[in-house]
Amino acid sequence: AMLSSSPCHQCELLLPHFDIAEQRAAIDNRLDRIRFALSNDNVELISDFKLRQVVLKELKYVNEDNTVQLKGRVACEINTCESLIVTELIFDNVLTSLTPPEACALLSCLVFQRKVDEKSTLTSPLQAALTRMENIAIGLANLQLRFGIDVTPEEFVTQNIHTGLAEVVYEWANGKPFFDICQMTLVEEGTIVRAII
Repeated sequence: AMLSSSPCHQCELLLPHFDIAEQRAAIDNRLDRIRFALSNDNVELISDFKLRQVVLKELKYVNEDNTVQLKGRVACEINTCESLIVTELIFDNVLTSLTPPEACALLSCLVFQRKVDEKSTLTSPLQAALTRMENIAIGLANLQLRFGIDVTPEEFVTQNIHTGLAEVVYEWANGKPFFDICQMTLVEEGTIVRAII
């Protein structure tokens, strides 16, 4: 009885006003969810974030005030593969002893993300650099594990380093025609181009 006697029921704009009120309630609910997702109350991501922050401090990517340092700036520019591995390769001078084709081949191991049964024949310096890269990856995984991030070193290496196109990229960087390098592998041409570029 009280509800039907309300002046709102007599309003000729009742339905449009109701729609507006309903839209506002939906927006308020969405805003509450977004605020929660961005707040410290969202502990799902905060704990992982804090652990990764400690790892970055240990690696000197950020300082104690969380200011990004040179290594962190370099890592921010890498977006096609595991940035920590590449940054450590650079700062450990792994690439300096390699010829340009060997450096291309080594970096292709991080870009190419498929496991293939084909075995690459690598030059001695390239094989040594690959071993150093795998050791860097294991060290990074062990560091993350030490600070409580759930990662296994062997899995970290196998997820991030794939040598399936290393020989192909090496030969391409040495001037071998694209048609010829495509004959060296069963990997599709588009995937080869991605690993090269």
